[in-house]
Amino acid sequence: MILLLLVILVGSYLYKQIDAFTSLQQHETNDNSKVVRIGRILAIMYENESFGRAAIQSEEAEILTKYIIKNDSLALEIDSLKILTNSPYQVVLVDSIKLLLEEKLQNIFELKSIREASESDSILDEGIKNFINIESSMGKLTLEDFSSNPENLAKKQKETLEEIITILNKYRPRDTSVMVDEQTLDSIIVQSKTHLKQVRNEIVKQRKELVKKENQLVQNDLTVSQQIKTLLSLLESDLRLSDLKLAKERDKALQRGAYILILAAVIATLLVIIFSLLILNDFWKAQRYRKELENANSYTSSLLQSREQLISMVSHDLRTPLSTIVGYANMLQSHLKEQKQKYYLSSILESSSYMSQLVDDLLDYSKLEAGKLTISNIPFDISTLLNDIVSNLKNTNQEKDISLSLNIDNTLSTSLYIGDPYRIRQIITNLLGNAYKFTSKGEIVVHAYQKDSKISIAISDTGVGIPEKALSTIFVEFTQANSTIERQYGGYGMGLTISKKLATLMDGHISVKSELNKGSIFTLTLPATLKEKPKHDPSKTIKNLTAILIDDDINLLQLLEETLQQRQIFTHKFSDAETALEALKKIKFDFILTDIQLPKINGFRFLNLLVQQSEFNTSIPVFAMTGRKDINRELYLSSGFTQVLYKPFTPQELFNTISHYFPLQNHPITDKLPILTEKKAQFFNPDSIISFVGDDNNLIKVSLVTFCQETKQHSLLLRKYIQEENYQAAEALLHKMLTMFTQLKAEHSLIILKEMYHHATNQIDFPVGLFNKWEQSWEQLHKDIQNYLVGI
Repeated sequence: MILLLLVILVGSYLYKQIDAFTSLQQHETNDNSKVVRIGRILAIMYENESFGRAAIQSEEAEILTKYIIKNDSLALEIDSLKILTNSPYQVVLVDSIKLLLEEKLQNIFELKSIREASESDSILDEGIKNFINIESSMGKLTLEDFSSNPENLAKKQKETLEEIITILNKYRPRDTSVMVDEQTLDSIIVQSKTHLKQVRNEIVKQRKELVKKENQLVQNDLTVSQQIKTLLSLLESDLRLSDLKLAKERDKALQRGAYILILAAVIATLLVIIFSLLILNDFWKAQRYRKELENANSYTSSLLQSREQLISMVSHDLRTPLSTIVGYANMLQSHLKEQKQKYYLSSILESSSYMSQLVDDLLDYSKLEAGKLTISNIPFDISTLLNDIVSNLKNTNQEKDISLSLNIDNTLSTSLYIGDPYRIRQIITNLLGNAYKFTSKGEIVVHAYQKDSKISIAISDTGVGIPEKALSTIFVEFTQANSTIERQYGGYGMGLTISKKLATLMDGHISVKSELNKGSIFTLTLPATLKEKPKHDPSKTIKNLTAILIDDDINLLQLLEETLQQRQIFTHKFSDAETALEALKKIKFDFILTDIQLPKINGFRFLNLLVQQSEFNTSIPVFAMTGRKDINRELYLSSGFTQVLYKPFTPQELFNTISHYFPLQNHPITDKLPILTEKKAQFFNPDSIISFVGDDNNLIKVSLVTFCQETKQHSLLLRKYIQEENYQAAEALLHKMLTMFTQLKAEHSLIILKEMYHHATNQIDFPVGLFNKWEQSWEQLHKDIQNYLVGI
């Protein structure tokens, strides 16, 4: 700011100096022009004097006219010089020159008149001379008879000669014959001559005066000319002095400008040095602060990472014993007969479920805080999603006297919504669960509608309501409306916080209206990104499709094949991607179901190679199957997969996914209910297999026998990998085993498998005796499967 002000001040001052310098330069130019004009005036004046002398001496009028014209042009030059002058002194000099010039012109005219008067005197002299000649012809003596040039005689000498001539003429004899006439004539001549002489004497007297006047006029003319020259010289000198003065002022202006520039440069240099030091100081401070900030950020990141690791470890460590508790509790449930023991066991299961939900929420909250939770954007049927959520919660809360209704606008029923169905399900389930929790009787209404460019899902209840002062705090983590809620209704104050953060991630928000003791309305509002449901080709129904199945788990491949064939979907199955790629060049198919963790070529690489094949139609759906829920859905979709199915999945989830791309021909798909047999399994749940293959006992036996054979081989390989510390191979094998054990809900075995998978993934040495526990667990499960097969 200071430098800018300095630049403005210096620039303003220099501009003024430059303006003054330009003005002085202009004045100097004008003065030089005046000097040139003075020189031209002098030249015209000298030329005009020549014309003036010629006009006096010549009788020609043309020369006088030229003199007058030249004099006028000289007057005009003097007038133009006057216009250029700006000094009062110079104006006076120019006016004086003009007056003297007019006086000079008047002198010329008077001299011309005197010259003309001198010519008339010569005529009179000629007349007198003629009279003298007449006297001489009559015999009389004249002054010319005694002197050839009587005018040059002295006055006294001339008078003496005239007296002698008179006496001689008196006594000189005359001719008597002509005496009278001569006397008469003589008298006339004498009188005329006397008169003429008097006139001549008068003229001579006047001529002397004219000569004197002429001399005066000539002297005056010379004086005027000299005065004019003097005035012009003075004017020129004044202009020269003015030029010198202007030059000095110009030099001073240049010196002042140079001084200001030097001063400004010095000040600017000092300011630059000062500012440089200040900037360097700020830079050093910024560097120090940046390092401190980096250290603090690194420390904070380490804390967050430590917290995340802690939550992850605690969650894992909690899930392991929780799974054990749930597994054994489920086994005890079929053996207990006393009502009191069943009540205790029911409390254990409820607490385990609560703890499991808490662990899941803590993991979600940790990911949200760390910014690691991403949102997918895929098309799905929001009406189907809401119906599924409402149906599940209605079945879960059948003991409550609450009516639950769902209203969906036609716009949403006939369109596909583009968003994250898993997170929307999580939010709605949480809000609807809260509505059930805080409503003892009455009704709960779920209303989904579109307004403008937004989709809103409102959940209203007739529960206890929320005090107005608590509305601003209910979305804060670990906070509830009042301290009695946790004791009366349970909960830990995380659900609404996670729901709000998830809504914000999806560019939406959650609003709430509530009235104490009358109920609440929670509304989830999201951007309305809709598209029309695809119009399917009637020839491509879900009954006459061809599917490609790729999975290295033979058991799952068999289950999928049986399930799809029951729906009249033809299948081609492959245990590795490399074989599938070669075969697909010759096979016509409608969609692909592929596992991600495949040997040699994984699912992502398989899809890339498949797309590069010229025979492949990119419009064919490719569905990914994976057991890794830690990888976000968006990654699969951005890699080119049409949709992703997380293992374990039910037949309903499978066919719902397929139905988005192929019509169902009005045959609704539902999970097959487990077939109730007299024989119950203790260490696994066959319902999942039954839901895939139906009530065909032979298929159930084949699936379970194949599972046992595969697991026996996997167990031998696992022992080998552990002994060789080949963690990568162990991880791949355990991942493969987890799928079917999860499908069978073999909780006790799953606990040990997950623990081994955790060690293999993190390349941690397996604890002593862990594999022995696995073998014991597998032996128990194997016997239980054998007993179950005998029972069916």
